[in-house]
Amino acid sequence: MGGSDFYCFLSGMTHIEGEDAILGELEIEPDPQIIRKPDEDDLDDIREYLAAEKSKAEGVEVHSSTIDVTKWHYPSKGVLSGLLLSEDDMAATHDCVLISGYEPDEDDPEEVGLVYCEDMGVDDVENLSDHAIAVFNVYSTESGCYSCHDDEEKDYSLWRDRLGFYVTFTSYCILQTVAPEVTPSVLYRVFKHRYDSESDGGKAFDKIDYGVVKQTMNQYVARTEACGRQNHSRGWWQNMLYYVQATDEEVLKEAWSGEGSLWAFTRPDRFPIEKAIAALSLSSFPPGSPSGGYGSSTFERLPLELLLKISESMTLKTFLDVLALNRAVRELLLPHGDEISYKAMRSMEPWHFPSHPLETPEGARDEEELNWWKEKWAKDGIDEASIERSAPWLKYRIKCSRDNSMRSRRRIWRTAETIRDVAVELGFIE
Repeated sequence: MGGSDFYCFLSGMTHIEGEDAILGELEIEPDPQIIRKPDEDDLDDIREYLAAEKSKAEGVEVHSSTIDVTKWHYPSKGVLSGLLLSEDDMAATHDCVLISGYEPDEDDPEEVGLVYCEDMGVDDVENLSDHAIAVFNVYSTESGCYSCHDDEEKDYSLWRDRLGFYVTFTSYCILQTVAPEVTPSVLYRVFKHRYDSESDGGKAFDKIDYGVVKQTMNQYVARTEACGRQNHSRGWWQNMLYYVQATDEEVLKEAWSGEGSLWAFTRPDRFPIEKAIAALSLSSFPPGSPSGGYGSSTFERLPLELLLKISESMTLKTFLDVLALNRAVRELLLPHGDEISYKAMRSMEPWHFPSHPLETPEGARDEEELNWWKEKWAKDGIDEASIERSAPWLKYRIKCSRDNSMRSRRRIWRTAETIRDVAVELGFIE
């Protein structure tokens, strides 16, 4: 089969063309009025998946013919609509930056000459340059072809190997925050450099940590493979939709936050500020209530300054466990929960904050993510100058720990870190 999908080299994502991308892979219509019943191939997929799971659990081979799936059911309207991707998430996959190789200008090597992506006549030859630029505000027009919002007359192509590649704008913002030393030229060299046949460089792509998305990166994207079931991914999905007895909420939770891993396809820049503001604060122990399941501890007798310092190095789960130790500990630490959470996120979970400003054409999008962040806080009366001291950081940290967008952001953050490490290993960054 000719052709292939084009992937963002930072996030590992492809352009999402329709809200029913997941259901489409499973050949399921999103309209419950016209949904088809599972055919024999679907039922075979379910049998094979269940047999494989049973074999693994029991330690003996279970043949799929022994699995009864006659009591199948249609997925509900709520499940079908819950598996549709949002317009916001789809839009982020089309908001692109091209990393294009170029030839330095013959008269002034400091200036950009021929930009490869602009010239379909550029041959894929050994002497192509290792310089690259970032072309912003680019969107996909068809597979491998792009246009620019700033100049609709310009067309770009990625159809030849060394012309360049695209990254999503959201991912590029994360990269430039994690590793500003990874310039467009460095990024281009990591993925497109002409390595010697004996060098390790040609395997650079295999060293990049794309997380669960790596499983979807085939000639043509297979997002349902994110569940990690290898040869039984389709059976895993068909089993969950047609056979498992579960509520809509349970099915969708498993699809998005559980093994289905659809969280990976959410845009990574929608910070859960509104959810944090709306959430209930953690309660103190009511006056006169029992101290909790634990007696007095050495921990609570430490100086407050030391307690705060220790708490700032805790994961969220550990900190919440400490708050539940007893009444005395909770009364000591809970009033400082926001300060502790802010400092903990700054040092251990920096992806929960917006990306640093970057340089874009005419400065139009330099602080786009930061501005979104400030606007959300401002809606609740928290202006820019008072965000650090007034925001409900403990509630925000809790919401971030459960949020699909932040989980997606953390994955891309980790990918950016491994790209930087590979660039250092290959000698592209000193």
